Amino acid sequence: MEEEIGTAIELEAGSVRLLVVHVGREEHAIVLNVHHMATDGWSTTLLTEDIVTAYNGHVAGEVVRLGEGEERQLRYCDYVMWQRELLSDVAVVEPHMKYWRETLGGELAVLELQTDRPRPAVATTNGGMVPVMIAEDVSSGLGMVCKECGVTMMRGVLAGWAVVLGKHSGQDEVVVGIPYANREHPGTHSIVGYFVNTLAVRIGMEGDVSFREVVRRTGEAVSGAVSHADLPFVKVVDVVSPERDASRTPLFQTMLTWEEASGWGEDG
Repeated sequence: MEEEIGTAIELEAGSVRLLVVHVGREEHAIVLNVHHMATDGWSTTLLTEDIVTAYNGHVAGEVVRLGEGEERQLRYCDYVMWQRELLSDVAVVEPHMKYWRETLGGELAVLELQTDRPRPAVATTNGGMVPVMIAEDVSSGLGMVCKECGVTMMRGVLAGWAVVLGKHSGQDEVVVGIPYANREHPGTHSIVGYFVNTLAVRIGMEGDVSFREVVRRTGEAVSGAVSHADLPFVKVVDVVSPERDASRTPLFQTMLTWEEASGWGEDG
């Protein structure tokens, strides 16, 4: 099972691999290995629900037809065609390009954090995991601030993350990447496919600003980015054309992913 998990997917052979592993006398495990170009976090939830439904039906001796009774008028190929047409329409794309050019133009802050070792000349994906627990009173306090400022909890957490990064880097501006579910149309909610887009959110903390002001600025920055999310991130990079450095990713060097207990939240 570990071997399957660690084996890369060769796209020539397909983007999905499914392995059933016998791990006990009456116990099996399913390993679903899907290339990221074919799925996203939202889709993973859909796939898991379908597998559970099919398995429960099989155990009960029932015939399960997934999606039966649901309105699945749209398919992923419909979304691909729509996006292709959108990106070929200059009149539609230009306002998005203008927004990103103006928002991320000029000298873009590069996150400079103190590290315990030199940054490699060429960036790698090596890393680790550090679990952090946020105290309940802190979470409740942030929730109150978000409510006062009229923003979602995700945007409040993003503001807090920006403040922490600013404090440790000594910078009064940071750019943070956030994944955006990109499923505004209800017809896309039940489709498995790669819809998610990455948004670069530029957050300024210059001047003697309060945390509430940073929260408000963050809320506005996220709203602006979301309203121009139709332009794929790779196109945004082309439009902004930042100075490239092999030791860093372009536009931003940190991301924040927010997930609700029931799935992806409204902002990603």
